[in-house]
Amino acid sequence: MKSLLLALSLFPTLALAQQDPPAIPSQPEPQRKILLIPVDDRPAVAHFAAMIGDIAGVQIVTPPKAFLGKFKQPGAPPSILAWLAKEDISQYEAVIVSADMIAYGGLIASRTDRSSETLAKNRLRDLWKIRKTSFKTPFYVFSTLTRIAPTAVAENRAWRQDLYYWAINRERARLYNDPEAKRKTESYAANIPKEELKRYDLIRSRNVAVQAELIRMTYHGAFTHITLGQDDAVQAGPNTREIATLNQEIARLKLQPRSQICMGIDQVSNCLVSRAISDKANWKPSVAIRSADTKVFYKIAVY
Repeated sequence: MKSLLLALSLFPTLALAQQDPPAIPSQPEPQRKILLIPVDDRPAVAHFAAMIGDIAGVQIVTPPKAFLGKFKQPGAPPSILAWLAKEDISQYEAVIVSADMIAYGGLIASRTDRSSETLAKNRLRDLWKIRKTSFKTPFYVFSTLTRIAPTAVAENRAWRQDLYYWAINRERARLYNDPEAKRKTESYAANIPKEELKRYDLIRSRNVAVQAELIRMTYHGAFTHITLGQDDAVQAGPNTREIATLNQEIARLKLQPRSQICMGIDQVSNCLVSRAISDKANWKPSVAIRSADTKVFYKIAVY
């Protein structure tokens, strides 16, 4: 009887001993992330980048949308910098930053004189301080080579087109000493308020000075790579001299391997997301271009 009771008392223990040990839950793979500060709030510069990230299983993290502004309403560089300072950028595969958003408050704001050259440079230096918290994380910065025409708003409707053609003809007169271009320059200037002509040149000069500073900052290690994207322009316009000036600075610092000047700006964040993912995989894709009409290879697009 005692033996039977002992056996019964041990039965639960023996039964448990014969069961498989509880499974240890596997640790999920950490979410791959890239931090992107876009040039504004449009889907083309942020949402499309996120879709590219999805293809590779990479989450694209952006600042709160309220910080990015909307059309004429500029973004909030101080709020974005404060938000970025709280992020642990060592947890990201890469950081991609629009210098125009940090310096001025976005693409449209970069065409205005709301932010001085000194303020713009100080904001970019604050960005550099944040970058110093994790030098191992690749930092890609991009900026817009200012388009020729100002942003189309009601305030400049009367003279906006005249300013566009004035800028083009003034450059043609400078480059080719063309008397007809000189005549047109004077004719268009007569339709534009003098203060707007002055403001136009000051804005462009400020932007080139800030971009030259970005190039020097990249040289000194603030950024892994710099991309300058040309917004709407023509072959002979103020952009011609500006690009030459910036190319001289790139050549002086021998920064060609870590810099590029390309056409367009809206697609740059998308391209840099692709680049960051490819760089992480140490993969450099080869691209073959094919066209049914080979003549297009020798044509220059309108913009």
